[in-house]
Amino acid sequence: TASQDVLAGRVPDIDPVDDKEWMAIVLCGGAGDRADTAEEQRAHYGPAKSREYSPGLFALRGGPDIVAVAGVDYTVRTFDAKDGFRPLQIFEGHLMQVNCVDSYRGKWLVSAGDDATVRKWRLGPEEYGECELTIWVSPFAIKAVCSLPGHRVACGGLEKAIRIISMATGMLLHVIWGHRDEPEDSILRHEGCGAVYCLLHLRGNLLVSSADDSSIRFWDVDTAKCLGIHVGHHGYGADIGSGDARQFELSRTFAPVWRICHLSGDGDFIASGSYDRTVCIWDTQNVLAVTVVRRILAADSTIMCLCAVSDRHLATGGCDMEVKVWDWKTGELESKTKTRGFATGFAPLGGNA
Repeated sequence: TASQDVLAGRVPDIDPVDDKEWMAIVLCGGAGDRADTAEEQRAHYGPAKSREYSPGLFALRGGPDIVAVAGVDYTVRTFDAKDGFRPLQIFEGHLMQVNCVDSYRGKWLVSAGDDATVRKWRLGPEEYGECELTIWVSPFAIKAVCSLPGHRVACGGLEKAIRIISMATGMLLHVIWGHRDEPEDSILRHEGCGAVYCLLHLRGNLLVSSADDSSIRFWDVDTAKCLGIHVGHHGYGADIGSGDARQFELSRTFAPVWRICHLSGDGDFIASGSYDRTVCIWDTQNVLAVTVVRRILAADSTIMCLCAVSDRHLATGGCDMEVKVWDWKTGELESKTKTRGFATGFAPLGGNA
């Protein structure tokens, strides 16, 4: 092997600055044992007001040109949001249900699904879009993917791990096992919790993850260091069972966090929605001192999706077959609408849509 050749002296050792492959990884921000400095972050990610650095700015600004939908039919499809949602492209290639899709550097999409792959697709005029890269991540279904600065994506799923991958080289940069590191005597660990269901690029080199262990966690994606573990959702409590019987222990505390979304353009506030019917509003201005500023009992059943529709309004949907709009700064319910089925996904379209 190449490494054996190096050890045997058959291949000369290369100084890191002369190793083009190594420098390509470093350029992606995924190598090294320390976090980037502010100057290095600007060099990698662009100015602080860019889409790469502050995705929340663009999540709340105007409406999108294109809406991308991940489907149980194994495809990703795009629609023209400016022209009556006219179908644009179909992206075929996944071998099982597609669970999530995200914009990648403006010209591409990244998707992930139950076939344990992350795929990169080029947007274009063709009816069927081209798959430019397929990465077989693990033997487990991927439930979440999000774009990161520096030609990277993060993905996670039933493996109970978060993987940081370079989309420039296809190489794995980090594997983060944090969500499965519950204490040995924890009921959540005993019951096998820890699957990752949502990932959110907060800003810069900061990533937020949520899982069925009831927690949200903050990460430095350059070093894979955990910056904080927080539990804001606490389960149904006595509403689902009483007494001290172990049969109710998981039921009372089980609160998988299915979704996280931006509430402010600078990543200072986010919202999370859980199985336990609640929405938590988080102050994330300082990721080393994250706090819950408001907890809203938002449904009669599981919260399946949520998104900001303005700088102070949050839409929620779930298994009670109602879509509700909240003033997240006060916790007041602004409106609600009955649906024919479960709401499983939202996308803000700008204006009042």
